[in-house]
Amino acid sequence: MKLLAGEVKTLLKNHDYGYKVSVVRSFNEATKVFPRIVVTQIDNPTMVRSASKELVSMLMIQIDIFCQDDVNDKGEVTSRVDVSDNIAMQVDDLIYHQYGMNRDSVSEDTAFARDTVRKILRYSCAIDDKDYTYRIY
Repeated sequence: MKLLAGEVKTLLKNHDYGYKVSVVRSFNEATKVFPRIVVTQIDNPTMVRSASKELVSMLMIQIDIFCQDDVNDKGEVTSRVDVSDNIAMQVDDLIYHQYGMNRDSVSEDTAFARDTVRKILRYSCAIDDKDYTYRIY
């Protein structure tokens, strides 16, 4: 079993988004830090990929982006929807270039809170016993 969520968290934490972003592995509702990215590994079945019995893990990562209205590096006020869209595009680029993962879905939880937007991104890939990740179709 390969756990990739910690690596993804480190990748996202080391990136400059243009906003001060908190990147964590678990959601704590009492923490009021925005924007916040929560990285969760949601599935990790291991299976035989071919007749040669090569074992691979099918990884699924969920990234939740929580945003409120914010001020960027230039001092400009930006709406929470624009902040979440901007961060999501950067996350998408990072995940694709580092791991080649499929983006399976993007959705918004508009019922999360009145002043907060929650964008949910889900990614998947296969990873073999040599830690090589590749896209699945």
